[in-house]
Amino acid sequence: MGALLAFELARELRRQGKREPFCLMVSGYRAPQLPLSNAPLHKLSEPALIDALRHYGGTPEVVLAHEELMEIFIPVIRADFAIDETYVHVPEPPLGCPIHVFGGEADHMVAKDELDAWRQQTSGAFVLHRFPRGHFYLNEFQGTLLVRIVDTELGNLLSQA
Repeated sequence: MGALLAFELARELRRQGKREPFCLMVSGYRAPQLPLSNAPLHKLSEPALIDALRHYGGTPEVVLAHEELMEIFIPVIRADFAIDETYVHVPEPPLGCPIHVFGGEADHMVAKDELDAWRQQTSGAFVLHRFPRGHFYLNEFQGTLLVRIVDTELGNLLSQA
């Protein structure tokens, strides 16, 4: 959901006449203009929602099996899914800043074409970075991702100098 929030923040800055970010970086999220491609999760029963989280693979089983922890986290997780699943994209002109999209090559939740569709949201440069593994590629490729982010930021700063 962070990708969606960052995208809408960049658009809001533009609407207010403020400077757009020098770059928008998003990870593991379909382009905002695309409809939801899977069934909504936010209205599932608690056991069904926990099963869906298990299928996603990003939450350790020890957490999913811990009833007290799940009592705390389920409302938060449900609210996150609700925001994502009820978002309505309002078309606007593309952002002027470059967009860098990161994703996993074996992501069963977000397909390559859903990541690639972010290019429609910029009139600037677009780069799709893909990593081996699935949706939670970040668990194994933090260092590589950070290097790409730093390289991108340095490149942008140098081009503005």
